Amino acid sequence: MGRNVTTSQTYSSNDVLSLVRAWRDPDTKEVLGVILIDLRMDMFKKIFENLQLEKSGFIYILDKNGEIVYSPVNSIVYRIRQEWLQDNPSVTKEIRGHDYRILYNDYEAYHWKIIGVIPNDDYRRVVMDLRTYTFIVTIITLVLASLAATYFTETIIRPVRKLMRLMRRVQSGDLNQRFVSETKDEIGQLGHSFNHMVEEIKNLINLVYMEQKKKREAELQVLQAQIKPHFLYNTLDTIQWMAQEYKADDIIEIIGALTNLFRIGLNKGYELISIREEVKHAESYLIIQMSRYMGKMEFEMDIPEEVKRYHILKLVLQPLIENAIYHGIKARLGKGRIRISALLHQDTVRFRVEDDGAGIKPERLEEINRVLRGEEKRSEEAGFGLFNVNERIQLTYGIAYGLRVYSEYGKGTTVELIHPIVHTKHEEVTNHVEANDRGR
Repeated sequence: MGRNVTTSQTYSSNDVLSLVRAWRDPDTKEVLGVILIDLRMDMFKKIFENLQLEKSGFIYILDKNGEIVYSPVNSIVYRIRQEWLQDNPSVTKEIRGHDYRILYNDYEAYHWKIIGVIPNDDYRRVVMDLRTYTFIVTIITLVLASLAATYFTETIIRPVRKLMRLMRRVQSGDLNQRFVSETKDEIGQLGHSFNHMVEEIKNLINLVYMEQKKKREAELQVLQAQIKPHFLYNTLDTIQWMAQEYKADDIIEIIGALTNLFRIGLNKGYELISIREEVKHAESYLIIQMSRYMGKMEFEMDIPEEVKRYHILKLVLQPLIENAIYHGIKARLGKGRIRISALLHQDTVRFRVEDDGAGIKPERLEEINRVLRGEEKRSEEAGFGLFNVNERIQLTYGIAYGLRVYSEYGKGTTVELIHPIVHTKHEEVTNHVEANDRGR
């Protein structure tokens, strides 16, 4: 009233809220003018009608002097005392026989208090509804979480249980079980490792079976070779006694060598023999061959005493010497020479049987070494002695040991025998065999 403001509509003082601010000079702080803005009260009404506090709750505004800025038509507003709103932003008061929850918040920009009034019954109902909704949402969440956990747990447990069943079957001896998985996750990788492990076990069992079979066959062949020597040993002992009666020294020497050959070869059925006895066996064989090939060959033994105190598989040198005579010395022109030597190298004993005979052609030498290394099977027409010695050593001690053949065609051949150092006659071979089986 009296502001001289012209508008297209006429508003009374109760229809507007006037906001007034002085305009001052920034340097002198002199008031230069006043800015006045009129806000229609129905704007507040529209805002607060959209902010309903339950069914009968309402909102009103007080200024810094406690005067009402805006209020809906409601008689409860005039029953709310200013002192109720001093200390606690939320109080419960009884008005006209009903309890009301009064909430307020300060609006610092204009020093207003925005006050909400909710009947206590509505307030409790809101709390109860909220508690009920929270409980329902919690139950639904727990049910969904349990179903999801059960589903995901089953996706993990099911293949694990399947893998456990397969393991029990493999444990009972069925090595044909395989784990089939469509996924490539950790369970799939575990199943792949299980399949690989079973396949390796199956291969190792077959390998051990074949090696044991070969070993038994080799032992049977050696046993069969010993049957006749045992009979001949007894017979030759009688012949030697008779030759002594007739003073036939040459015959006595040959028969004595042959008797030693058979006696040492039998070795009371033991597989291991001292190197001293094995060398003596080889010397007896050479004495017999010297009488047969008189003037055709000579031999030399270079075995240190420190080597002779160890043990070795029996009948391993004689086949190598026989091979040198029949395939080396016998095939050359003129007189030949065989040299047998030995040395200790790290944890092995190494024998070398050298001859200056006819030698071996390169392609045949390569074929022999491939067979000795296990890279190729021995043909039926191939010689028995050399490969039998190699198989016996490798089946007992492993593929790191055995024979190696070196030759230059027309100049001679060298066969190297690599054997582990064995200190005792019976215990060490058992230890080596067990260690070899674990290595496989």
